[in-house]
Amino acid sequence: MQSQISSMWSELDAEIEEFKALTNDSWETMLTLGVGTPSNRQRRQYGGYGASGRNTQSSSSEESEETSSRNLLIPKMMISF
Repeated sequence: MQSQISSMWSELDAEIEEFKALTNDSWETMLTLGVGTPSNRQRRQYGGYGASGRNTQSSSSEESEETSSRNLLIPKMMISF
């Protein structure tokens, strides 16, 4: 019985390693594409999607917000068992 458990454990370890490699490769691909970065995002108007009101932010605050968002780093997701 211990042999079967060890065998299953080894299979699971191999599958987990394969999954980690796949997700890490996918993450690296997403980063190279620049998915969701401020540089390739289109800004929506404040009144879109049925919202009412006006955007009261000045252009200087928008620039500082955009600059600070560029400095954010997205941590690489690590799976450890």
